[in-house]
Amino acid sequence: MATENTLHTNATRPGFGVEFRDAEERRRADMGMTTIDAFVGALLAEISKGRGISDHASVRLAEYYLNHELLKGFPVPRMQVSTLDIDFQFAVAVNARASHLLEDPEIQKGIRYRLVDFLAGLPADRDFREYFRGDASLGAKWKDGLADLSRRLEQVLAKPAPDGIELIQKLSVSAHNYFYESAPDDLRLHVSSLLMRPLKRREDHKSMTMVIEERIREIVAVVSEGRAQVAEAPDDFQILVGAKDLEKLNPSLLNRMKITVSPSDRRWVVSEKDGEKIHILGT
Repeated sequence: MATENTLHTNATRPGFGVEFRDAEERRRADMGMTTIDAFVGALLAEISKGRGISDHASVRLAEYYLNHELLKGFPVPRMQVSTLDIDFQFAVAVNARASHLLEDPEIQKGIRYRLVDFLAGLPADRDFREYFRGDASLGAKWKDGLADLSRRLEQVLAKPAPDGIELIQKLSVSAHNYFYESAPDDLRLHVSSLLMRPLKRREDHKSMTMVIEERIREIVAVVSEGRAQVAEAPDDFQILVGAKDLEKLNPSLLNRMKITVSPSDRRWVVSEKDGEKIHILGT
């Protein structure tokens, strides 16, 4: 049996075979989070309970067959599942929270304002000063187009990105494209080589392209972390498994796990010790 996208769990709720260890675990449950061990443990526990329900039904059916004049000669039916395959999807909670942050309009505004401010100051920046000195009109043309660039950045930020890495790449491309668009015709053919050329003033010999991407990465990190104060992923690997939670996420954040369960019976064995019967649960 295989199921996809239909598996629900109450693994972190009381009465489901998994108790709350502390207030932090209750807080995670309220946020729709659980852990791999709690989820899988509760799932296996419920499968075992289901087998027990089936066995109880077989006992009642066996008694009915025994007391029925015509059926007592028939074999008592009992269902047995050889293997049970379960496919389910989940998302690592810390990645999901980061994705939701990038969709926050205030986060997007904060990133755009700081990025435009950074780009507006490039003509006076010591790493970019030599580039802008090549043409007297370049600095003025650069500043004249910043309003249009801000609108383009707003569009980039409004489009869903699965994570900060892809967002940084898109913002970097927009900034690099602006170098081409603001450059005069005679300089435009050389923009690519100028952006990739190591800067003589820097000891690390980074290029203008690398400096821009590094600064964009810092801006995205400062704005998002400053607003949400997202902590590092905990050791217990929090995940989201609820259908409503997963439907809101970018598909690239989803992970898939397959669990195969096979039956393994244990029987009570009667033994004697000092003249007394002892029941031992064997394998």
